[in-house]
Amino acid sequence: MAGRLPPVTYFAASGTIDAGLSGRVRMEARDAEAARQLNDVARGFVALAKMQSGSNPEVGAFLQSIQLRSEETTVELSFAVPADAVRLLLSRAHGESVP
Repeated sequence: MAGRLPPVTYFAASGTIDAGLSGRVRMEARDAEAARQLNDVARGFVALAKMQSGSNPEVGAFLQSIQLRSEETTVELSFAVPADAVRLLLSRAHGESVP
């Protein structure tokens, strides 16, 4: 599948962990058509994840925070998860109940 993705000429990722969690992934494609294709792929993955998270509100909260933006040859995905949702996700990952 990776061979079918449009080529990326530049990739950058950044994130911040404080009370919550936020991040940004930025990709630069070789041209506007490749950027549109990357945007379509990213949008498809987000949509699939949202469908799969149906009974998991913690993951749903994270997925709802995702913003996808495309401009000319750049595609950017950003997210911001509040502290309560991060705490809930971490407690579920460790099998704990949250008061």
